[in-house]
Amino acid sequence: MKTYQIISDGSCDLSQDIIKENGIVVIPFSVSFDKEHSLRENVDIKTNDFYQKLIDEPDVFPYSACPSPTEYYEAFLKAVKNNLAVICICITAKFSGSYSSAVVARSQILEDYPNAKIEVIDCRCNTVLQGLFVQEAARMQKEGKSFEEVVQMIHNTYGSRIFFTVSNLRYLQHGGRIGKLSAVIGKLFQINPIIVLKHGEIFSGGIAIKRKRALLSIISKTKLYFEKHKLKYDDFRFVIGYGHDKDEALKFKQLVDKELNVDCDLSQIGITIAVHTGPEPLGLAFMRKFDHQFAAEEKPQMKLASSKQS
Repeated sequence: MKTYQIISDGSCDLSQDIIKENGIVVIPFSVSFDKEHSLRENVDIKTNDFYQKLIDEPDVFPYSACPSPTEYYEAFLKAVKNNLAVICICITAKFSGSYSSAVVARSQILEDYPNAKIEVIDCRCNTVLQGLFVQEAARMQKEGKSFEEVVQMIHNTYGSRIFFTVSNLRYLQHGGRIGKLSAVIGKLFQINPIIVLKHGEIFSGGIAIKRKRALLSIISKTKLYFEKHKLKYDDFRFVIGYGHDKDEALKFKQLVDKELNVDCDLSQIGITIAVHTGPEPLGLAFMRKFDHQFAAEEKPQMKLASSKQS
């Protein structure tokens, strides 16, 4: 019988089928195109409709908003009333206030339910990589792993990465990630940046001229990473994250599967990240499976807000 509820924010970018199959509770992010009207992802607006709006209105730059403490409170309260502990997996606090909202909600719950057992975790990643951690937590739950074992697994973000690229630098420029001149030059010369997410932050992985070279570079960087750390592909889960173009993602998956001899999952990147990348993000994320985790790298500190039963 289930003894704990897995909750995540909408940055995990999991399909509705996976969410339902694993009994995961997802608190959605919201998006606004005019700073007045707010739409919750997959509640008030579907992800594909969001992407279509980006394509149809290229001069409109949307804004995203994280879940409120009230939304987390309601989800926590439902679990607590059902005598379930809570593991809440949030997007990296470097990118969003979602973790802070969840911490506030936990504190509010404990005022009325002091014996509630709740862990709120900054998982130090986002989008489809966050989704892998949530799915791995659900797999552990199905295999009868304890609350504490799942929490420990989510601590182990070392060894996980996202390598991705975008084809339009205007969204990064609008979000303040790069200057206007860089965006203009990028468009003129078809520059595609390689972006790396690790330990909760993004870093430059270089640039490539044209999309195809950027995608080949992502594969190359993944191979080098595994060679450098003497890792086995079979010990990891892989996922291709994509924007509006699923056909391109399927072709990239075929290439990755062949080059790395793996079988990647496929997951659409949602509004939380797409407001910063535009309609054409594409990349590869990977994480070590819970039954193959070991300290291959220096273990970073994670943000974790916990409460234990007295």
